Amino acid sequence: MTDEMRGRLLVTCQFIIITLLVLTTKWQLFNGIALGFYCGSFSIAIRSLIVMPPGTFNIRPTLKKDAKLVVCGPYRYIRHPMYVSVFLACGGLVATSWDILRIGLLSFLFVVMYCKASMEEKILHHVFSEFQNFKAKTGMFIPWL
Repeated sequence: MTDEMRGRLLVTCQFIIITLLVLTTKWQLFNGIALGFYCGSFSIAIRSLIVMPPGTFNIRPTLKKDAKLVVCGPYRYIRHPMYVSVFLACGGLVATSWDILRIGLLSFLFVVMYCKASMEEKILHHVFSEFQNFKAKTGMFIPWL
């Protein structure tokens, strides 16, 4: 399987999991914990988009033409803040209505996001000479880890 096909498969899995979580959420059970997850997700996503050069946002683990390594904003602390934002939003969905299937879906989403991030980092390592230094100073999803 080529990296392009693997990337498309991971994105497809990501959207299937998110769709399943949205469709199985019992919205009448919305609570403050879920709200906290959503606020964190929204905050990280907005801050990440603000520091991204226009036209570089990409949901697939590939680089667009003229991509630049962003090392400011949330990227100062974590290398994949948009993935963290997605994971937090889905954590909010699970916090609204817990059950073993939804926790399993969230766990599978983490595996998918980890695979996407790993693919992306391999590309970044080859394209940007400063990526190794950036990687040493930041966490993949959690600051300093």
